Amino acid sequence: MAEQLAVTVSELASNAIRHGGGRGLLTIEPVPGGVRVEVRDWGPGLAHGIPTKPPKQLAYGGRGLWIVSKLFPELVLDSSPSGVTANLFLARTDRPGTEG
Repeated sequence: MAEQLAVTVSELASNAIRHGGGRGLLTIEPVPGGVRVEVRDWGPGLAHGIPTKPPKQLAYGGRGLWIVSKLFPELVLDSSPSGVTANLFLARTDRPGTEG
């Protein structure tokens, strides 16, 4: 699950920088039962929300949110003309015999 989280954070942070005026705010914090990830930007917001279909094969861009939504279907986006906030929760999945 660490690989999926790394891809997700990378995609959300890239979107915040690319579409959010060149900056964003990433918060990763432990919460009961797992980890909460939030990425916020101050761009113009999303016109269409989370894509439900993959972009065309030769399309430039447009894959980030689609990929994230497939890795974490519980992704929540709050979009307005003053920016986008993406939130997701990664449940803790301890393996037997490990601590953490």
